[in-house]
Amino acid sequence: MKLLELITPITNTRNISVRHDLSALNKQTKKDVLSDDPATNGGAYAIGKQNPKDPHDLRKKLRMPSNLVHDAYYQYTKAIEPYVLSNPYLPRIYSTNLVKDPDGIIRPNYRMEMLQQYDKFSAESLVALGERMFPGFEDMIGVSRATRADYVWLDIMNRMHNLCAYGNNGKYEFDYGHSARLSWVTQDRKLLAAAELITKVLRSNHHFTLDLNTGNAMIRTGSHGLQLVITDPLSNGGESLVGGSGPFSDSGMADNQVTIDARKPGEKT
Repeated sequence: MKLLELITPITNTRNISVRHDLSALNKQTKKDVLSDDPATNGGAYAIGKQNPKDPHDLRKKLRMPSNLVHDAYYQYTKAIEPYVLSNPYLPRIYSTNLVKDPDGIIRPNYRMEMLQQYDKFSAESLVALGERMFPGFEDMIGVSRATRADYVWLDIMNRMHNLCAYGNNGKYEFDYGHSARLSWVTQDRKLLAAAELITKVLRSNHHFTLDLNTGNAMIRTGSHGLQLVITDPLSNGGESLVGGSGPFSDSGMADNQVTIDARKPGEKT
């Protein structure tokens, strides 16, 4: 990566002379998402590949062209540009490349930092991460849940969702299996700033919804321990897709999406 890209993320537009083959892209998208091959199945909207020349660099390409106005990921990346160096909760996007065909249809792709999935780390280290973000986290999740990395990560993401949805004022009783209650109150100013930024983008378009499921945040490692990075906090329900429905069911939810409990305080199923 270039030093300039670390300081100021770059947006490039490349005009191509051949139209995007929307039908072929749509068919390939559905095939890849249903595939068992981890090299191609990726996410519902995009696939990421590590740069073979730079292990710290990830190339993320959207599977289908996109209407950028309704593209929640694109709008998120543009909103965070001024803050990526100062706020560790935000992903570092080095460049955004817009491939534009003769009809003006755009297929974006991105160069960004390589991050790691939560399951690469111990439950104990994830508990320590949760405690730094949300004071009292360790006591509230309970001994049984604290031994399972997937449970700990789910608890962290539930709190992230509620912090963005309801603000920094939440604490309520919750039947959570082995845990007595859920609190998302934080004293971390950077975390609050990230949550407020996500909420601002969320409210900018009525098609956008919060999508802070367990797959939409990752981990950055550093000298201060694990750092949660909010990679893809919003969804547009397929509204931005150009030329096909993509890998979506009739409900509008990606078929391979993992959901979390996002009930309001006190709300029962």
